[in-house]
Amino acid sequence: ALQTAAALQTAAALQTAAAQQQAAQQQRPAANTQLPSIGVLSIRVVEARNLKGKEGTDCSSPFMKLAVIQKGQPLYMVGATKKIAGGGANPQWDESLTPLSLTQAATGLFIEVWGSTLIGRNSSIPLAPIYEKRGTIVDQWLDLTDDLRAVVGSLRIALGFAAAGTPPLTIPALAGTGSGPTHTAAAASTVPHPAPVPMAQPRPAPSQSAEAAAAAAAAQQQQKLAQQAKQQQEQAAAAAAAQQAAVAKQQQAAAAQQQQ
Repeated sequence: ALQTAAALQTAAALQTAAAQQQAAQQQRPAANTQLPSIGVLSIRVVEARNLKGKEGTDCSSPFMKLAVIQKGQPLYMVGATKKIAGGGANPQWDESLTPLSLTQAATGLFIEVWGSTLIGRNSSIPLAPIYEKRGTIVDQWLDLTDDLRAVVGSLRIALGFAAAGTPPLTIPALAGTGSGPTHTAAAASTVPHPAPVPMAQPRPAPSQSAEAAAAAAAAQQQQKLAQQAKQQQEQAAAAAAAQQAAVAKQQQAAAAQQQQ
């Protein structure tokens, strides 16, 4: 009888916990953890000029990496060009990267050009002017600087932003067109360049939002608790029935003995 009562009490507690968790989940407001896309950025990496590798390194097979700067988010690499074997100091990629779907959190671009080691970077390419010129292609030369902010080359990149609901822009081949860079080489600064944030490989797009994943996990937990409660109730009911049958049998035996 004591075991039966304990089993019934445990089952009731599990059922109550499951009900409370379900009620709390239903009362929690839905959170929008994914910002909507504001449009698509088309990117064409055209060429570089006058690349200068660090002492003891070379620019024999240069390539470029690109990341998006987002408010409150880590920096993740979203694209890279192929390596140009024998590209030297003046490589021509003229390569289109995969168009990027951007949200309001995207504020800029971060680029690095590599040979056998890092050659130079530009860590502050604002996207606001590109947004303002939506529907047009912005073809520009950017300075690349080393850790001491000395200019170590220039990169030509073309960007085109298409607002949400409009088709992405197609940027044609540009190598061999236009004029070269117009920057004036700067002397090395005594102020070190800010340490770059490591560019990790892009994470796979989640199949569902964090909120949906949490809701699914909670639902699974609720189902598990409900199953446990049901099993406990069935075990308790079976134990109670067996106990009642045993008592009835004892009563029948006692009655038969009295009649004798």
